[in-house]
Amino acid sequence: MSSSWDKISAGRVLDMAEAKHLQVHDDAGNLVPAMRRGSTRVLGAARGLDADAARVHRRRLSSLEESARCYAAVSKHVERAKADGAYYELEFAEPRLGFTVALARHHAASASPRSPRARSWCTLSVEDMSDERLFESRLRPRDEVVTLAGQAVAIRDDDGYDDAQRYAAFGRIKAQIRDAPRPVTLGFVEGAGRDAAFAECLKRRELAAEDKARARAATAAAGAALRTAADDALRDCEDMARAADAADA
Repeated sequence: MSSSWDKISAGRVLDMAEAKHLQVHDDAGNLVPAMRRGSTRVLGAARGLDADAARVHRRRLSSLEESARCYAAVSKHVERAKADGAYYELEFAEPRLGFTVALARHHAASASPRSPRARSWCTLSVEDMSDERLFESRLRPRDEVVTLAGQAVAIRDDDGYDDAQRYAAFGRIKAQIRDAPRPVTLGFVEGAGRDAAFAECLKRRELAAEDKARARAATAAAGAALRTAADDALRDCEDMARAADAADA
Protein backbone atom coordinates (compact mmCIF):
# COMPACT_ATOMS: atom_id res chain seq x y z
CA MET A 1 0.00 0.00 0.00
CA SER A 2 1.04 3.60 -0.44
CA SER A 3 1.56 6.20 2.25
CA SER A 4 -2.22 6.74 2.33
CA TRP A 5 -2.49 3.76 4.68
CA ASP A 6 0.19 5.09 7.02
CA LYS A 7 -1.33 8.56 6.94
CA ILE A 8 -4.72 7.45 8.18
CA SER A 9 -3.72 4.66 10.55
CA ALA A 10 -5.70 4.35 13.79
CA GLY A 11 -4.58 6.45 16.70
CA ARG A 12 -3.09 9.15 14.48
CA VAL A 13 -4.12 12.81 14.28
CA LEU A 14 -5.95 13.45 11.00
CA ASP A 15 -7.28 16.64 9.46
CA MET A 16 -11.08 16.51 9.57
CA ALA A 17 -11.45 17.25 5.84
CA GLU A 18 -9.34 14.23 4.95
CA ALA A 19 -11.88 11.86 6.46
CA LYS A 20 -14.60 12.80 3.96
CA HIS A 21 -13.17 11.19 0.82
CA LEU A 22 -10.21 8.83 0.75
CA GLN A 23 -8.02 7.91 -2.19
CA VAL A 24 -5.93 4.76 -1.91
CA HIS A 25 -3.40 3.39 -4.39
CA ASP A 26 -2.41 -0.24 -4.78
CA ASP A 27 1.18 -1.46 -4.94
CA ALA A 28 1.34 -0.80 -8.68
CA GLY A 29 0.32 2.81 -8.16
CA ASN A 30 -3.16 2.38 -9.54
CA LEU A 31 -5.93 4.38 -7.91
CA VAL A 32 -8.40 2.28 -5.96
CA PRO A 33 -11.92 3.74 -6.32
CA ALA A 34 -12.71 6.28 -3.62
CA MET A 35 -14.38 5.01 -0.46
CA ARG A 36 -17.04 7.43 0.65
CA ARG A 37 -17.60 8.10 4.30
CA GLY A 38 -19.82 5.44 5.88
CA SER A 39 -19.42 2.99 2.96
CA THR A 40 -19.03 -0.65 3.93
CA ARG A 41 -18.02 -1.99 0.49
CA VAL A 42 -14.53 -2.40 -0.90
CA LEU A 43 -14.75 -1.47 -4.58
CA GLY A 44 -12.29 -3.24 -6.85
CA ALA A 45 -9.61 -3.32 -4.14
CA ALA A 46 -8.35 -6.81 -4.84
CA ARG A 47 -8.27 -6.54 -8.62
CA GLY A 48 -5.14 -8.16 -10.04
CA LEU A 49 -3.98 -9.68 -6.72
CA ASP A 50 -3.71 -13.33 -5.76
CA ALA A 51 -6.11 -14.73 -3.15
CA ASP A 52 -3.89 -14.28 -0.08
CA ALA A 53 -2.76 -10.81 -1.09
CA ALA A 54 -6.35 -9.89 -1.89
CA ARG A 55 -7.49 -10.89 1.59
CA VAL A 56 -4.75 -8.80 3.17
CA HIS A 57 -5.64 -5.94 0.85
CA ARG A 58 -9.33 -6.14 1.77
CA ARG A 59 -8.53 -6.22 5.49
CA ARG A 60 -6.35 -3.15 5.15
CA LEU A 61 -8.99 -1.28 3.20
CA SER A 62 -11.67 -2.34 5.67
CA SER A 63 -9.51 -1.05 8.51
CA LEU A 64 -8.92 2.14 6.55
CA GLU A 65 -12.68 2.56 6.14
CA GLU A 66 -13.19 2.10 9.88
CA SER A 67 -10.53 4.73 10.59
CA ALA A 68 -12.21 7.11 8.15
CA ARG A 69 -15.61 6.44 9.74
CA CYS A 70 -14.09 7.09 13.17
CA TYR A 71 -12.58 10.44 12.17
CA ALA A 72 -15.76 11.43 10.35
CA ALA A 73 -17.78 10.70 13.51
CA VAL A 74 -15.43 12.83 15.59
CA SER A 75 -15.65 15.60 13.00
CA LYS A 76 -19.46 15.58 13.24
CA HIS A 77 -19.25 15.48 17.03
CA VAL A 78 -17.02 18.58 17.04
CA GLU A 79 -19.26 20.44 14.60
CA ARG A 80 -22.33 19.71 16.76
CA ALA A 81 -20.46 20.86 19.85
CA LYS A 82 -19.45 24.09 18.11
CA ALA A 83 -23.07 24.70 17.13
CA ASP A 84 -24.14 24.10 20.74
CA GLY A 85 -21.36 26.27 22.18
CA ALA A 86 -19.82 23.25 23.90
CA TYR A 87 -16.50 23.32 22.03
CA TYR A 88 -13.59 25.41 23.24
CA GLU A 89 -9.81 25.60 22.87
CA LEU A 90 -7.02 26.20 25.37
CA GLU A 91 -3.38 27.03 24.69
CA PHE A 92 -0.65 25.35 26.73
CA ALA A 93 2.83 26.89 26.87
CA GLU A 94 4.41 24.53 29.40
CA PRO A 95 5.56 20.95 28.73
CA ARG A 96 3.24 19.67 31.47
CA LEU A 97 -0.43 20.24 30.72
CA GLY A 98 -1.58 20.22 34.33
CA PHE A 99 -4.28 17.58 33.88
CA THR A 100 -4.50 13.83 33.38
CA VAL A 101 -6.50 11.91 30.79
CA ALA A 102 -7.98 8.43 30.56
CA LEU A 103 -9.20 6.32 27.66
CA ALA A 104 -13.00 6.26 27.63
CA ARG A 105 -15.55 4.99 25.16
CA HIS A 106 -17.80 7.54 23.54
CA HIS A 107 -21.43 6.48 23.15
CA ALA A 108 -23.64 8.10 20.57
CA ALA A 109 -26.54 9.69 22.43
CA SER A 110 -29.02 8.84 19.69
CA ALA A 111 -28.16 5.13 19.47
CA SER A 112 -29.29 2.18 21.54
CA PRO A 113 -26.48 0.85 23.81
CA ARG A 114 -26.82 -2.50 22.03
CA SER A 115 -26.48 -0.98 18.59
CA PRO A 116 -23.07 -0.96 16.85
CA ARG A 117 -23.69 2.74 16.23
CA ALA A 118 -23.53 3.31 19.98
CA ARG A 119 -19.80 2.56 19.78
CA SER A 120 -18.09 4.88 17.35
CA TRP A 121 -14.80 6.00 18.88
CA CYS A 122 -12.81 6.22 22.08
CA THR A 123 -12.09 9.58 23.59
CA LEU A 124 -9.40 11.10 25.80
CA SER A 125 -11.38 12.09 28.86
CA VAL A 126 -10.00 14.59 31.38
CA GLU A 127 -9.67 12.76 34.69
CA ASP A 128 -8.14 15.22 37.13
CA MET A 129 -6.62 18.69 37.22
CA SER A 130 -3.51 19.75 39.11
CA ASP A 131 -2.49 23.15 37.72
CA GLU A 132 -3.97 25.99 39.73
CA ARG A 133 -4.41 28.11 36.59
CA LEU A 134 -6.69 25.52 35.00
CA PHE A 135 -9.24 25.96 37.79
CA GLU A 136 -9.83 29.47 36.50
CA SER A 137 -10.26 28.22 32.93
CA ARG A 138 -13.18 26.48 31.22
CA LEU A 139 -11.59 23.03 31.55
CA ARG A 140 -13.42 20.48 33.69
CA PRO A 141 -13.05 16.77 34.41
CA ARG A 142 -15.05 14.62 31.96
CA ASP A 143 -14.35 17.02 29.08
CA GLU A 144 -13.05 15.33 25.93
CA VAL A 145 -9.82 16.15 24.10
CA VAL A 146 -10.94 16.18 20.45
CA THR A 147 -8.39 18.25 18.53
CA LEU A 148 -4.64 18.81 18.62
CA ALA A 149 -3.48 21.95 16.81
CA GLY A 150 -6.73 21.97 14.84
CA GLN A 151 -6.59 18.31 13.82
CA ALA A 152 -9.00 15.63 15.00
CA VAL A 153 -7.98 13.23 17.74
CA ALA A 154 -9.70 9.86 17.48
CA ILE A 155 -9.25 6.21 18.44
CA ARG A 156 -11.28 3.52 16.75
CA ASP A 157 -13.84 1.51 18.73
CA ASP A 158 -15.13 -1.27 16.53
CA ASP A 159 -15.01 -5.05 16.44
CA GLY A 160 -11.90 -5.01 14.24
CA TYR A 161 -9.89 -3.07 16.82
CA ASP A 162 -9.11 -4.78 20.14
CA ASP A 163 -8.24 -3.32 23.55
CA ALA A 164 -4.50 -3.72 23.04
CA GLN A 165 -4.68 -1.70 19.82
CA ARG A 166 -6.83 0.95 21.48
CA TYR A 167 -4.42 1.40 24.38
CA ALA A 168 -1.47 1.48 21.99
CA ALA A 169 -3.22 4.23 19.99
CA PHE A 170 -3.99 6.02 23.27
CA GLY A 171 -0.29 5.97 24.13
CA ARG A 172 0.67 7.31 20.71
CA ILE A 173 -1.75 10.22 20.97
CA LYS A 174 -0.48 11.11 24.45
CA ALA A 175 3.06 11.06 23.07
CA GLN A 176 1.99 13.33 20.19
CA ILE A 177 0.51 15.81 22.65
CA ARG A 178 3.57 15.58 24.91
CA ASP A 179 6.02 16.11 22.04
CA ALA A 180 4.06 18.82 20.22
CA PRO A 181 5.93 22.17 20.02
CA ARG A 182 4.82 24.67 22.66
CA PRO A 183 2.62 26.58 22.78
CA VAL A 184 0.14 23.94 21.65
CA THR A 185 -3.62 24.38 21.26
CA LEU A 186 -5.98 21.61 22.32
CA GLY A 187 -9.68 21.54 21.52
CA PHE A 188 -12.19 20.21 24.01
CA VAL A 189 -15.86 19.25 24.05
CA GLU A 190 -17.73 19.62 27.31
CA GLY A 191 -18.50 16.19 28.76
CA ALA A 192 -21.56 14.89 30.55
CA GLY A 193 -21.44 15.25 34.33
CA ARG A 194 -18.61 17.78 34.20
CA ASP A 195 -20.02 20.07 36.91
CA ALA A 196 -20.40 17.24 39.42
CA ALA A 197 -16.96 15.93 38.50
CA PHE A 198 -15.46 19.39 38.99
CA ALA A 199 -17.10 19.66 42.42
CA GLU A 200 -15.55 16.30 43.35
CA CYS A 201 -12.20 17.54 42.08
CA LEU A 202 -12.44 20.66 44.24
CA LYS A 203 -13.41 18.52 47.24
CA ARG A 204 -10.38 16.28 46.70
CA ARG A 205 -8.14 19.33 46.54
CA GLU A 206 -9.68 20.69 49.73
CA LEU A 207 -9.17 17.39 51.54
CA ALA A 208 -5.61 17.15 50.21
CA ALA A 209 -4.90 20.67 51.45
CA GLU A 210 -6.30 19.78 54.86
CA ASP A 211 -4.13 16.65 54.96
CA LYS A 212 -1.05 18.69 54.07
CA ALA A 213 -1.91 21.25 56.74
CA ARG A 214 -2.33 18.49 59.34
CA ALA A 215 0.94 16.92 58.24
CA ARG A 216 2.75 20.25 58.52
CA ALA A 217 1.22 20.87 61.93
CA ALA A 218 2.19 17.37 63.09
CA THR A 219 5.72 17.86 61.79
CA ALA A 220 5.96 21.24 63.49
CA ALA A 221 4.64 19.77 66.76
CA ALA A 222 7.07 16.86 66.58
CA GLY A 223 9.91 19.27 65.87
CA ALA A 224 8.92 21.48 68.79
CA ALA A 225 8.76 18.44 71.09
CA LEU A 226 12.22 17.35 69.99
CA ARG A 227 13.60 20.83 70.56
CA THR A 228 12.03 20.95 74.02
CA ALA A 229 13.47 17.54 74.89
CA ALA A 230 16.89 18.63 73.60
CA ASP A 231 16.74 21.85 75.64
CA ASP A 232 15.77 19.87 78.77
CA ALA A 233 18.62 17.43 78.20
CA LEU A 234 21.04 20.32 77.74
CA ARG A 235 19.90 21.95 80.98
CA ASP A 236 20.29 18.63 82.80
CA CYS A 237 23.85 18.34 81.50
CA GLU A 238 24.62 21.90 82.59
CA ASP A 239 23.18 21.25 86.06
CA MET A 240 25.25 18.08 86.38
CA ALA A 241 28.36 19.97 85.27
CA ARG A 242 27.80 22.71 87.83
CA ALA A 243 27.22 20.13 90.55
CA ALA A 244 30.44 18.37 89.63
CA ASP A 245 32.36 21.68 89.72
CA ALA A 246 30.93 22.47 93.17
CA ALA A 247 31.96 19.04 94.50
CA ASP A 248 35.53 19.50 93.25
CA ALA A 249 35.76 22.88 94.93
